[in-house]
Amino acid sequence: MAQHVERVESFFHDPKPYLSRRYNIRIRAETVREMLGDRRPTDILDLGCGDGSLSLPLLNEQSRLTLVDVTEGMLAEARSRVPAELADRVTTILGDLNAVDLPPESFDLVLCMGVLAHVESPEAVIDKLCTLLRPGGMMIVTVSSGAHVMGWLRKMYMRVKDAIKPPPYRLKWLSTRAVLDAFRRRGLVPVASFRYNFPAPGLVQLLPNDRLYKNIRLIHGNASRNRLSWLGSECIFALNHAATPVGAGR
Repeated sequence: MAQHVERVESFFHDPKPYLSRRYNIRIRAETVREMLGDRRPTDILDLGCGDGSLSLPLLNEQSRLTLVDVTEGMLAEARSRVPAELADRVTTILGDLNAVDLPPESFDLVLCMGVLAHVESPEAVIDKLCTLLRPGGMMIVTVSSGAHVMGWLRKMYMRVKDAIKPPPYRLKWLSTRAVLDAFRRRGLVPVASFRYNFPAPGLVQLLPNDRLYKNIRLIHGNASRNRLSWLGSECIFALNHAATPVGAGR
């Protein structure tokens, strides 16, 4: 476990490559706000917080935010974005979630965005996150589906890249069905979803972030009007306790 965490820290040691993909950060941040609707969470956990772009917009004088990441560089970026007048409402934690001592049922919103592909045991992370969520709280997670045909194609492309330049570790390509089943066993069911695809290889280098963002919106819309959802292998799910599940394929 410790070795894997060190490899993830090495992978994200330089925040710039991840943070340069502003188009995807923007998609995720807007989807979080859309899925929350009228909810105003008071205690928020952002696991794998990056620069805080997804959760800091939710911070106010009535809320508290806990940012967890395995890289100090990411946490430093997030701290630099916290408004001075709200600094006492934010806690930053450096390290692996499973080694962090947080009280059970202490959050009414948990964000786990782009994390499950990078952890050694997704099941263990899901288990821990579910213990931290209050009854009636909301969990928002992303799953990169390796079972979907588009995800499979991306996985094959990544393996070719890995053969040329081996990474510290390989991403975990999960099945949305398996992930949602893991949450259901712990009493959480999906209440909203948004499915889309990353740009084709090469386009990220050719097109600016604004154009990449507009292309995704043009093709896939948003969570309330998700066009061509069956074509999307990148999946964002909102999950809730004791709610009516929505359909979720592979």
